[in-house]
Amino acid sequence: MRTTIKAWKISKILFLLYVVYTYVTSYSLFFIKSLSPALLLGALLFALIATGLRFIKDGSFLFFVVFTAFIVATAFTVAYDSDKAFSSAKMFIEFLISYLLIILYSDADQSIHFAINVFVLHGLLAEVLMLFSGMNTFRISFSESVNVNTIGTMLTFSIAFILYEMIAAKKTVLKVVICVSAILLLLIGIMLTVSKKSIFASAALILLWIVCCYRTTFINLKRSYRVLLFAALILIGNLVYRWYTSTYAAQIEYMLYRMSQTVEGDSTQRRIFLIKEGVQTFLEHPILGVGFNNARYYSEYATYTHCFYVELLACTGIIGTLIFSSGMVSIWAKIGSTFKRFRSFPEVKKNQIVFMIIIYLVLLVYSWTQIIFYIYSLMYMLATLNAFGNLLKSTNRELAAN
Repeated sequence: MRTTIKAWKISKILFLLYVVYTYVTSYSLFFIKSLSPALLLGALLFALIATGLRFIKDGSFLFFVVFTAFIVATAFTVAYDSDKAFSSAKMFIEFLISYLLIILYSDADQSIHFAINVFVLHGLLAEVLMLFSGMNTFRISFSESVNVNTIGTMLTFSIAFILYEMIAAKKTVLKVVICVSAILLLLIGIMLTVSKKSIFASAALILLWIVCCYRTTFINLKRSYRVLLFAALILIGNLVYRWYTSTYAAQIEYMLYRMSQTVEGDSTQRRIFLIKEGVQTFLEHPILGVGFNNARYYSEYATYTHCFYVELLACTGIIGTLIFSSGMVSIWAKIGSTFKRFRSFPEVKKNQIVFMIIIYLVLLVYSWTQIIFYIYSLMYMLATLNAFGNLLKSTNRELAAN
């Protein structure tokens, strides 16, 4: 028993170090390429030791494993640039190991809190790096090698997870103030990236949380506590607003300009053109596609399509699209299976289910402009949603038994 507990702890520490080292600090401080996979494989090894090499049957994970085999096979057959396709496939395999670890941790803990905490931590660290070592004039990043939209994605879904954590049954005014302060900090980071999709997505998540979860989340707080809470939030919000507007005036002006160009701006028109190119590439190679991350070689701009659904079709064809989509549908089926017994759940659990569905829907809309299988944060989101679905399935079985 002690050996199992130690193995889980070591695995989680290695995984945390992998996420922080690879996706935050390595961009701006130091980087030894061999260390990242070593940390991840070490985390997997100790997790397997802790489970006693027990195989977990998980439909979505198995679909993504088949998808991995498919993209590796097409890398050496249909891909225009087999090296590019294979290197991208190796990156996806790394993502998939993280996906498996999140499933294992959540199954062992019967909770997704660890996965959420790791994600939020790496989002907050990215935010700190932006504030203290940010570069560029208008769209601030903490490294020349990481795209501002990728950072925006990380920060947006960190906000989503913090909002989920605020639905917990036990809460204090101090915890709520800390959570809201963290959200405000992350919102500042999103504003600094001037990522339109992240601004819209984070606003949608916050508004939907207020509409669907606010009332029952704070219903147990005393009226005096609510007054104190709102006073503290207004004070914090005012201080943050004053600091932000005085420190980042150039970013605010540029953000307003970009927002005014949302419909007819050059960036939007370019993305529409890339999507049309991607659709044409798919129509010319409908069955197997052109190889993983190879749609860029059929584009005038020599870049990806900037739309997950079109990129999936163009790069992997009908076969790859069906495989990957099956994994995503499997996740939705697990969460959706709760609808029959939704009334049987306590109020907190109902709110958690509703908000996870909201997160999933926001992710699907968000993917119109971001590519899920190229961005670690989005694959991490899918893994956490899947782990949440697994926990709901086991809860459903218990309710059915009773």
